[in-house]
Amino acid sequence: MFKHGHGKKGEESPTYSTWLAMKTRCKNKNNKSYKYYGGRGIEVCSRWFEFKNFLIDMGEKPKGRTIDRIDNNKNYEPSNCRWASIVEQAPEQKKRIERIASKNYQKISSILGSEY
Repeated sequence: MFKHGHGKKGEESPTYSTWLAMKTRCKNKNNKSYKYYGGRGIEVCSRWFEFKNFLIDMGEKPKGRTIDRIDNNKNYEPSNCRWASIVEQAPEQKKRIERIASKNYQKISSILGSEY
């Protein structure tokens, strides 16, 4: 059934779990993170619909790393993905936080008026 040996029920490998979560974020509208992925038009390339191709392209998930899209506005595909540490992902996380803070500040300012 799972010829690659990564997806046995209850014993999923970290690589398989990452692949499954990636697909779910992009395809399942009921997933809590869908709005940040599939809801923004982020897709998984058709080659990666099959786990074996994802594994060939990305290799095993290294310990302490997560899948990272180099350009967060582009899809999950071989040319845009890497295994990255939290430190490597920090600059993009900071940009996202700054964008959210700026939008929230603008909303609050419009509600309270320009004196704040």
